[in-house]
Amino acid sequence: MSNETKNNIKGMIICLIGFSCFSFGDAAYKWVGSSYSIFLMALIASTVSLLTILTISALKGEFLKTIKPSRPYAHLFRGIILFMQLVTFIFAINHMDLAKAYTIIFITPFITALIAIPMFKEKAGIKQWTAIIIGFIGVLIVLRPGIIPIDIYTASIIISAFLFSFANLYARRITTKEDSSFTLPASVSFVAIILSSILIPTTTLEGYIIPDTQSLLLLIFAGLISSIALYLLPKAFTIASASAVAPMHYVQLIWAIIFGIFIFEEQTDPYTFIGASIIIASGIYLIKHENKT
Repeated sequence: MSNETKNNIKGMIICLIGFSCFSFGDAAYKWVGSSYSIFLMALIASTVSLLTILTISALKGEFLKTIKPSRPYAHLFRGIILFMQLVTFIFAINHMDLAKAYTIIFITPFITALIAIPMFKEKAGIKQWTAIIIGFIGVLIVLRPGIIPIDIYTASIIISAFLFSFANLYARRITTKEDSSFTLPASVSFVAIILSSILIPTTTLEGYIIPDTQSLLLLIFAGLISSIALYLLPKAFTIASASAVAPMHYVQLIWAIIFGIFIFEEQTDPYTFIGASIIIASGIYLIKHENKT
């Protein structure tokens, strides 16, 4: 077995663990549900996440580089974008099936490819456009516009997908060699803490309700496990090829179905499975094609 194959297998395993961590964190957010302010939930989870990231960075000897980004205003802007993404995502999954939410989020590779055209002057060939169009057809099958009304929760998860795609592309523009590998996730958590603290009072009196012990532990768990994911995923993409590890993202759908059946008593309709299959197939094709070019 070649070193490249070994690295790809190692990267795939790390990536599977990383994306699985995100799924467990999302399940924790959904379990806590709409009983508390989204901003309070984000504040608790982001505080735990930031403390975890800073601790790991200190152990790696990168603490000072982590807290001193080379382009602070750019990181602030990206942090605001991802905070909006987090809020819209939590809002959506609290009111819709996880499997459906993840299926819609899986359009991010197609949105990313579209945004990269004006943002980085990238060119899309016929194969890329075909994959993008087929991917959006899969979304239409899931949403069935005209048959099922597009409610505020579906709109929220679509907005979340656009914000996530833009933030990922923007990271390419602001990342420099002077920054620590922990700078991006640390800045995102820091901005989330500031904005959550400011916005909690806007959610009426529920924003001041202290979570019960179970909910508090779940939110701490969400922050901890999300920070682990943020540490593992860049590592996976460093040691393995993108075409090998990126498709591991779709393991989240498996977790969504498991959580939906055994925890949240959700029943995924056949249209979601059909649409998800189309989105995943075209997404993997697009990822592999991008890696070749």
